[in-house]
Amino acid sequence: GGSISLGHGVTPDSVRYAERLQTWMNDMFPLEDKNNKHQVINVAAHGADMCSMGKRLNILYSDLSSRMPTSSKDEPDLIILEFGVNDYQGQDHLITIDHKTSVFFDGFRDLILCAEVVIHSLLNKYPNAAVVFLEMQTAIVTRKTGSLLHLGVAQHYQIPVISYSEAMFPDFFRLIHLLEGMNNDSAINGRL
Repeated sequence: GGSISLGHGVTPDSVRYAERLQTWMNDMFPLEDKNNKHQVINVAAHGADMCSMGKRLNILYSDLSSRMPTSSKDEPDLIILEFGVNDYQGQDHLITIDHKTSVFFDGFRDLILCAEVVIHSLLNKYPNAAVVFLEMQTAIVTRKTGSLLHLGVAQHYQIPVISYSEAMFPDFFRLIHLLEGMNNDSAINGRL
């Protein structure tokens, strides 16, 4: 992932999601061997997107291999991909400026191809690992993300997608859907 996965601006480190995941896994699912614990290896990089990950897959594999415990047999159990914010590449600003209404911007297909390359490579390298897309959201709730880019690839490879924004902001999205379906003020007054 990118800076969200790194926990940019989140202090103390113990409340970053990678550290919280590791703590939760060890608390909820302790290993039989009390000398071993679940380990979350965070290989995120600021500004990383699927295309930058695709370009550094060999570096990623080497980094993971050097940091994995010997009990792992050089294969992670779970790979979490968090690129939703960076894969959109700030296109929300371009759409606002250009008054575009489509989410399909120049470069959309390239980013999907990058996602395809990354997923295909990860599944071939680590055939026993579970892979999941974690679709995060910035504090600017209305900012678009690249989650749409990942859905087709996720569906094709049968990879689960966890949406942070849908889980954390459900009332916001319900209100948006309600308002989108209304045509005039009287409909608003009748429904609210």
